[in-house]
Amino acid sequence: MKRLQSEGILESTGQDSFEDCKSCLAGKLTKGSFTGIGERAKDLLGLIHTDVCGPFRTMSRNHERYFVSFIDNYSRYAYVYLMKHKHETFEKFKEFQNEVENQLGKTIKTLRSDRGGEYLSTEFINHLKERGIVSQPTPPGTPQLNGVSERRNRTLLNMVRSVMCRTNLPHSFWSYALMTAARIVNLALTKKLDPRGEKVVFVGYYNRSGYYFYHPDANVISIKRKGHFIEKEILERGTGDNIVDLEEIQEPQTTADEVGASEQQEVVADESDINTSVRRSVRTRKEPDRYLWHLEGTEVLLVAESNDEPTSYKSAFSDPESAKWLEAMNGKM
Repeated sequence: MKRLQSEGILESTGQDSFEDCKSCLAGKLTKGSFTGIGERAKDLLGLIHTDVCGPFRTMSRNHERYFVSFIDNYSRYAYVYLMKHKHETFEKFKEFQNEVENQLGKTIKTLRSDRGGEYLSTEFINHLKERGIVSQPTPPGTPQLNGVSERRNRTLLNMVRSVMCRTNLPHSFWSYALMTAARIVNLALTKKLDPRGEKVVFVGYYNRSGYYFYHPDANVISIKRKGHFIEKEILERGTGDNIVDLEEIQEPQTTADEVGASEQQEVVADESDINTSVRRSVRTRKEPDRYLWHLEGTEVLLVAESNDEPTSYKSAFSDPESAKWLEAMNGKM
């Protein structure tokens, strides 16, 4: 109506404000959005979410029908306890509290739960006050405010149903499947909490797509595509006293005469090696008893020694029968 009045479509009634229409509010009122409920604790045990799930129709082998979960808001690590009755929640909380506070050396700051009667008992409330733990029961009908526990319990039950569908064991084994599922989820969360980076030293660029980083602890150099440079720390460090000596070493110079003398010594040494290594034969040489005739570089003719045949090349051509020998040779060729 205010907009219509400002645009001149609706005449002003002379009133600056209009009362809320109760009928409109009753017919159109909706729940407010749950904004700001995703806050994260800044340390372990800063905020614990808890919820009781059950009773279940199927009783476990140890006669449990319930389970209660305690989930750390900071790490999302969960403790799950089986119960036969809902009133055991207080005892399970004290068991959980003693373990985590003793192991971590910290104390629980806040406990968030729904408005279940197991959390509103006198002994439970008094125990929280004595230990200085703030109780945060959520308003009725607002499970979203304790969504961490609600989602975790739903995840665990889905895993239990899936496991039991894959086995032929009796349904009473659901409690074992539940504890196994809780352990698997915790292991997965533990791996996610591992550090995603480490502090290294930038030493250079790798082409155009990465950097060289030095890992002091492992004494290795790796190539990474991305890194976050802590420029402020580098600038505040200032200059150091790590001075590297990169002066060139001056080798002694030699004159031309020294170079020529060294070359002559090398030549003389080489010649002496050759003279000592080459040995000439002192055997008396004589003409062989057989003659080798090479025909076209491939065939070899052996002429055996005989009393009727000439014993040398000259005597063969001066022999009267030399013409016949030539004809015979030409025939074989």
